[in-house]
Amino acid sequence: SGNGVTAPLPVVGLRGEYDFAEKWTFRSSAEVFALEYGDYSGSLVDLYAGVDYELRDRISVGLGFNGVKLNVGVSKPNFNGDLDWRYSGGLLSLRFDF
Repeated sequence: SGNGVTAPLPVVGLRGEYDFAEKWTFRSSAEVFALEYGDYSGSLVDLYAGVDYELRDRISVGLGFNGVKLNVGVSKPNFNGDLDWRYSGGLLSLRFDF
């Protein structure tokens, strides 16, 4: 068995909310992570934008769009490989604030 180290990895992100009308809120976020270590490289990008409508105090329904892209690569003398995975689509949500 080898020695391992567990450590947090840096994610750069930005999130925001804007109340543009009574009971209506625009929310968006962007998060990016990228790392190269030895023969390995990878990145993850997660984007979201949507609107929420407040049904009652602390309860909202939302409609948004989310896109995620993951890319992982390995470059070794006997093996080169890449994984490029992504998805995007609409979201319907029910939000409870505590």
